[in-house]
Amino acid sequence: MKILSSVLIAKQKGYKMIDGKKIAEFRKKKGLSRAALSRESGIPLRTLENWESGTSKVTGVERINKLCDVLHCNIADLYNDEIFKEFQEHNKAVLNSMISQDDTPDELELLQHIQRVYQNQGLTGILKVLDRMIYKVGINEALEVIKEYMHESD
Repeated sequence: MKILSSVLIAKQKGYKMIDGKKIAEFRKKKGLSRAALSRESGIPLRTLENWESGTSKVTGVERINKLCDVLHCNIADLYNDEIFKEFQEHNKAVLNSMISQDDTPDELELLQHIQRVYQNQGLTGILKVLDRMIYKVGINEALEVIKEYMHESD
């Protein structure tokens, strides 16, 4: 949901999801001309030119996947940097809203560590921490916490 809202905010501001300059950057790092990338990916040369120049928006899931295969990157590598800035700002606001004046120093420290894990490793890091916490507190206790949370959010 947070990713989706960040993407929607970025789109409202007119940012293109995939940055054509990054396509050009990856293509050049791989030592490919546009014509070679066109041949290897099956994407018309004119389309690649328009994407790289920003004249047209990068579209088509199959095309993007093929492009990433040829360039040996993933789609996130091609995202516009503004999308990530929006995402980080949104998440920082969410984490800051979790902090209240009633928080103890230990709770504040925990939130800061969670924020640091998220900044360094993203959702994967948070899931690893969650997995480790479940292991430490036990499945039954973790299940009770999740049930309580689900009941609160209904």
